[in-house]
Amino acid sequence: RKKWKVPGNHKLVFVSLGAGNINDINPTISNILTALRKRKDIFIVISESIIGKKLQIPEQENLIIIRDYPISSYYNAFDLAITASGYNSFHELLFFNVPAIIIPNQMTSQDDQVARALSAEKAGAAIVIKNESIPEIERAINMALEPQKQLLMKNTTQKLIYKNGADDVANLLKIFF
Repeated sequence: RKKWKVPGNHKLVFVSLGAGNINDINPTISNILTALRKRKDIFIVISESIIGKKLQIPEQENLIIIRDYPISSYYNAFDLAITASGYNSFHELLFFNVPAIIIPNQMTSQDDQVARALSAEKAGAAIVIKNESIPEIERAINMALEPQKQLLMKNTTQKLIYKNGADDVANLLKIFF
């Protein structure tokens, strides 16, 4: 937050909808920015994918665009993420307790982002948007930034983190090597 000069009284919102190689993310990002601009207490960080085309977003006050990897190193700074539900970003957001509005990419053929997103919404860890209209996005933003909803989402994300066994395997390997 200090690096990006985020005013202390602003909410820091992260926006990342993927690379845009499968679907056109520009109209959705435009709607998100329009909805976010209706609030005066928002600072926006948009992530450009390092494997996607540069986004065509005009310079604006309280908005920066980053093209960096790994993005998860910044997650602790955000009050809210508005994101697709790709496998890695979805699980990283859960792990770092970032309240999220998820706009699943419905154009993927091998990745059921809708099902993944709905599982988080059902648990109370996220809000899912399928209708990407400005009023729907605005409603979700206002709901997600309510203090009680934020606390609920943060508490619920940890319940969705499943043990995957990686630490157990690493400890076993230490015995042999």
